[in-house]
Amino acid sequence: MFSGAASASSSGSSSPRFARANRDMRTLSVENLSSVDEALACPICGDEMISLAQLNRHLDDSHNDFDTKDALVSWFRSAQRKVAAPLTRAAQKTSSTLNSLSLDKFAQNGQLELNPNIGPGGSELVRTGSGTGSLTPVGESGESIVTRSHWKREGPNDRCEMEGCGKPLGLRAGKHHCRKCGRLYCEPHTSYQMRLSPDARADPAAGIWCRVCEKCYKDRESYKDSFGVSRNRTQTFLRIRKNRIDNLQLEANKLEKRLEKLSLMYAEEGSRPPTVNKRSSFYGGGSRKVAEQTIVSWEDDNSVTSCPLCSKTFGAITNRRHHCRLCGRVVCGSPGCSMMIPLQVSCGDEERRGAVAEIRVCSDCNRVVARRREKWQDSVNSVQIVKLYKMIAKYRGLVEETLPKFNNLLMSMANRPTVDYEDRDYQMANRYRKNLLDYFSELDKLCKTVKSLPGSTPSVQRLHHNITLSVIQYLQSHMFTLQLMPKVNKKGVESPAIASITIDPELEVLEQQYKQVEGFLQDSLKRRRFEDANALKESLQELGREIEARKRS
Repeated sequence: MFSGAASASSSGSSSPRFARANRDMRTLSVENLSSVDEALACPICGDEMISLAQLNRHLDDSHNDFDTKDALVSWFRSAQRKVAAPLTRAAQKTSSTLNSLSLDKFAQNGQLELNPNIGPGGSELVRTGSGTGSLTPVGESGESIVTRSHWKREGPNDRCEMEGCGKPLGLRAGKHHCRKCGRLYCEPHTSYQMRLSPDARADPAAGIWCRVCEKCYKDRESYKDSFGVSRNRTQTFLRIRKNRIDNLQLEANKLEKRLEKLSLMYAEEGSRPPTVNKRSSFYGGGSRKVAEQTIVSWEDDNSVTSCPLCSKTFGAITNRRHHCRLCGRVVCGSPGCSMMIPLQVSCGDEERRGAVAEIRVCSDCNRVVARRREKWQDSVNSVQIVKLYKMIAKYRGLVEETLPKFNNLLMSMANRPTVDYEDRDYQMANRYRKNLLDYFSELDKLCKTVKSLPGSTPSVQRLHHNITLSVIQYLQSHMFTLQLMPKVNKKGVESPAIASITIDPELEVLEQQYKQVEGFLQDSLKRRRFEDANALKESLQELGREIEARKRS
């Protein structure tokens, strides 16, 4: 576009008018455009005009045959040269600066470190020599140079010592020493950096950035630490938790005291003799409300328009107002907002025990009071089963301790052709057997006690049943070795008595287990627990066969 305009300008330069117009346009600059515009001067001849309309008429009359395209192109080209001149000088200066930079340290990849090496004093480290990649601090002594005394000597047939690599080291794969371990590796397996002290030990605080192998990089301390920065907020949490618990405990104690006062008030009302005139009774009609308000002040009905728990608006019939007897708030009668709870009185007098009345409380107060009540009931109910289970665990531990000793003695006596009654191993095994029979007898008693415990809920009943069943299975799986006592050479007439002493307790235990399992089987059939019934039936058959075999022997 500019070339075409320039050619047109050159072709029309023979006319004196066009020459003078071009000369005038070239004299215009970016700086004096505003002044010319303000004076309303003609851009071609320079004559000043009074108004814009006069300037337009002047252009139409005097310069009607003027080539405006050529003039505008010439003006734009001159303005472009003046604006681009400073930018061209800045670009030339930047290019000369880049060309003056030294690119020596980028000549070889082996001489390039991944991060700038800063010594302990904060000075930059530069390389000395070629191919070895040694670092020398600028302006410092050689004390901060990382030692090379541990480096492996190079050879003509070196290979990468990284496990699973084994590449031949040379121009293609590269050859580098790990600054920490001193072994030789290829280029990819030494593309890691870590700070090392002058004696080639890890120093993340004041060390020098050095090239290391992948193994040293990943084996450094805290590399596999996934916790990151942590702050111990335990003390802050405990302090806030303590304040919160103290407030809750204080509120719970306050509600418990009010509940106790209400219980005693209703208990005294029940113990009073009936009166002929109910209006004369202090606790009758409105007097009971007055007595309840002496314990806790009630909130004004007119000041509350909606339930604070469910936000439902109160009405005269549909949604009536109710006062919580423990906190005095006004709540609605919805099950989620308020409920009736019984008042329990436990005194030395048996006649005053049990629920004496029911009062309405809000859900918040009921949650606080019920939490304590349930905790107390659970502790009372769980004490007995916990004690029994601890006793069961105690005897099972004694069995686990004694039974291996008894079995080892049986194995040692089984390899002998004859065993005498006076044999030391036989006497020790007989003593262990007697202790085991006592332990099994205690376990059987505890099992019966657990079975007889009352279950308040189905989960508690299931717990008792599972404990009982586990004890029975434990007895069946650990008592069969008691029958493997070897026969001994008995002396005199005392041998039948000894035999009867060793046989009768075992038969008694087996018969007790048979009756117990039979009762469990009947109970499972009544409750339609057929899976448990099948397991109990198999156990019952095994016990029957053992009893019959024992009686025949």
